[in-house]
Amino acid sequence: MAAEGTLIADANLITMSLAWNTPLYPLYVLAPAGTSMQPGAWLTLPACPVFLTLPAATF
Repeated sequence: MAAEGTLIADANLITMSLAWNTPLYPLYVLAPAGTSMQPGAWLTLPACPVFLTLPAATF
């Protein structure tokens, strides 16, 4: 994650941490909402490619 400027490097760190946690998002939704929210919880997974491409776009 090498980038010029600390602002870009910080933004890349935030997006990469979100991308690393994205596979766990359904669990974060299911824990407080219960199993009735299971179909909606899996809709959070399509956001993963977005967070993975953002740091690549800043190079």
